[in-house]
Amino acid sequence: MFRASYRVTIHVPTPDCPCRAYRAEFRAWQSSARRRNSRNHEPHGTRRRGASARARTYQLSDAPIDVHHSLAEAAKRVPKGVVCLVSALVFHGLTNQLPRQVWLAVGQKDWSPKPERTPLRLVRFTDRLLTEGVETHAVEEVTVRVFGVAKTIADCSRYRIKIGLSLAIEGLQEALRSAKRRRARLLAG
Repeated sequence: MFRASYRVTIHVPTPDCPCRAYRAEFRAWQSSARRRNSRNHEPHGTRRRGASARARTYQLSDAPIDVHHSLAEAAKRVPKGVVCLVSALVFHGLTNQLPRQVWLAVGQKDWSPKPERTPLRLVRFTDRLLTEGVETHAVEEVTVRVFGVAKTIADCSRYRIKIGLSLAIEGLQEALRSAKRRRARLLAG
């Protein structure tokens, strides 16, 4: 069987190369290598101009994942945000649906975060509505602010066009059922 062997020679430009094009190519290659190395090996604590200083969330690969892990990520990304509407219904166990994004209430003039791994749905609230009925819970050692059950039901009826009427009714019915169960436990015990 005939086997063809090919020999490839690559010209690596050197500073003393006689060809001007190679000299220019070498300088461009050298400066890009310096830029790559300077980006990767910056002293700790220094920032490049225009670099973002976002808080990143890291987790060990073998760490247990909580059911509300996305809420912890959202609370890290938007510290002033409050979990509301569909996400609050899921947190309190008032619906079986799982939202595609985390619903967060923010102030009318608060900044919107850049889209990342966890999709967020922001709802603008006035300052008065944003501070009433807020509960604080710890999820994966992160403080998560969530609206209470009564406030969540009221907001679902207020924003029924955004979340859907059937979901607002389902949340109200489940809240009434759980209140009846609590009342029956109190009377029995």
